[in-house]
Amino acid sequence: MSKPRLDRYLAHGMGISRSDAQRLARRGRVTIAGEVARDPSMHVEPGLEVRVDDAVVRLPGQVVLMMHKPAGVVTATRDAVHETVLDVVPAALRVKDLSPVGRLDKDATGLLLLTNDGQLLHRLTHPRRHVPRTYALTWQGALPADAVARVAAGVELEDGTRCRAAELVVHGEGHGEGRGEMTVHEGMYHQVKRMIVALGGVVTSLHRIRYGPLVLGELAVGQTRALTEEEVTSLGAG
Repeated sequence: MSKPRLDRYLAHGMGISRSDAQRLARRGRVTIAGEVARDPSMHVEPGLEVRVDDAVVRLPGQVVLMMHKPAGVVTATRDAVHETVLDVVPAALRVKDLSPVGRLDKDATGLLLLTNDGQLLHRLTHPRRHVPRTYALTWQGALPADAVARVAAGVELEDGTRCRAAELVVHGEGHGEGRGEMTVHEGMYHQVKRMIVALGGVVTSLHRIRYGPLVLGELAVGQTRALTEEEVTSLGAG
């Protein structure tokens, strides 16, 4: 198996010039298997993990990223007016054909996946997959006493659409406001907001904290990281 030079590896994996790759290495921003690699001419042994500023760099192939989406950013690959999630992805992680997995509303925050793997994107967003998504939310208005049971039975939206069974946990209500968590198993347009409307409330904040087996954790607002191999495998990507 070939052993590419570090500068070629970085240039190929990050879509940058070799001179830019050499500068990254000489500035001490590159590690191989946890050791700082300052020599851009050194060869990368197969199977060793290469990182730039703690972000894993892979040769072209499958890329799966987790972003803590900020408010005010649209879940799109391009927009003539608004900043998109691709604009938020650091240059070191931005690859060709990178697309968001599903969407979060412009005002919503939290965990968003992005990938250049079309098959994985299809599997995760296909309606038959029923990938669970958990949101922390707040709302205005008092929900009915049977709100949890109605969500568990499948809420009927105002347009007559019947949602799949979901889970609502109410952490507190008072003075016309409430907060809690909701887990849904489908990705209908504005689903959580529409479910709360059907229950008599209005969502005032929406923050995704989990997608399938993945948890947002301590990832800071606006930050993006590559998933570990274990995390990718947990998504069924192998």
